[in-house]
Amino acid sequence: MRRAWSKVLPDSDLTGLMITLQSARVNVLVTRLMSRIGRDFGGLGCPDISVLMALRLEPDQTSRPSDLGKQFNITPAAITYRVNRLSGMGLVERRTDPGDKRVASAKLTPDGERTIDSIMSLISAATLEQARCLEAFPSGGKSLVGLLGSLVEHWEAAETSGEPATDD
Repeated sequence: MRRAWSKVLPDSDLTGLMITLQSARVNVLVTRLMSRIGRDFGGLGCPDISVLMALRLEPDQTSRPSDLGKQFNITPAAITYRVNRLSGMGLVERRTDPGDKRVASAKLTPDGERTIDSIMSLISAATLEQARCLEAFPSGGKSLVGLLGSLVEHWEAAETSGEPATDD
């Protein structure tokens, strides 16, 4: 891929482009992995798994659908569809605020908790299997985790501040 882009952009530093393109490719591969694993859990897709993951990480495993939608940058209709689908599968419980019926929340059920924990264990094991190729590098996959974590943290901070992500 780098050689091909070097021909198209011969005078350019392609590091940023390669980070972008390779990250996008990893995203495609991870999405396929999540979908493949999710099929064995009632046909869950990657967006379903993402919602379950987000709820699992909430302190009380509860979140408002609007907050989930913002987290994933999807429309209220799309998140409502996901929450309703997961509710129908018994993985999420829909709740309304007794004081304000307009305010809804989604809570992970015990079955939802067991399901997402199993899925995450399978995803972790499959990813570690693919990451074996990193054993030749110092600290192997742990180095990549640190590098990616730093990149995400820096990039998200820049997005939050409204400034471009630079090291200046």
